[in-house]
Amino acid sequence: MIKKCRLYSIALLFLTIQVHSQQITDSTAKSAPQDDITMSDAWSIGIGAGTLGAGIKINKSFGTKFSLSLGCYLFSYKYSAQTSIQKEQVSMNTDISSNTIPLLLAYYPFKNSINIKAGIAFSSHNTAVEIAPLQNYVYGNLTFTPDNIGAIRFDINRAIIQPYLGLGIGRDNPKKRLNMAFDLGFFYHGTPQIKLMATEALSPTANENNQSVLTNAFSQFVLYPFLNISFNIKIL
Repeated sequence: MIKKCRLYSIALLFLTIQVHSQQITDSTAKSAPQDDITMSDAWSIGIGAGTLGAGIKINKSFGTKFSLSLGCYLFSYKYSAQTSIQKEQVSMNTDISSNTIPLLLAYYPFKNSINIKAGIAFSSHNTAVEIAPLQNYVYGNLTFTPDNIGAIRFDINRAIIQPYLGLGIGRDNPKKRLNMAFDLGFFYHGTPQIKLMATEALSPTANENNQSVLTNAFSQFVLYPFLNISFNIKIL
């Protein structure tokens, strides 16, 4: 999905060049007043960053009350740390990656730029956490090395299709050439799917009972917050 998202971003840039070239070609033709074009028949492209990562989007106005945006956001984060669990030193490695394509419809109920957004996102998200011992474990006359003990890993995945509802400040299609917009809302992904794995002596811990305990622990986290700032430039 990462390759598809990158290809999609390149396609958006290519579309921008095409539209801008067409605008130059038609510059000698009589056009509608600029305000009418901006408010009712505008195209713009935006770049943004937030809780979905960094991304690009293309926006289209439909009259003065509605606009539609299609974007692509990429996020990647890795973190490694050492901590103590029941006085035992362990390493904890976290790897988070997501690729999200949101399709959002904005409704402007007032004459200002405040808007209500609703839509759907297609997302590929994975969070992987691996915990492994850093020192030997002594049990009676037996000594277990970190390799003998093994490691525990659990993967957290969210639903691919996620509905969205939120509020925005700032028009996706600017009245002038450039503007800034803010979005705040939530994607609903339901109960995350948990997959538990373990190696060596810890292998028996990767059972259905422990996986069910983890799933129940994460069952309350059904929403993903969307906080985003974007800069939009009018292209037509």
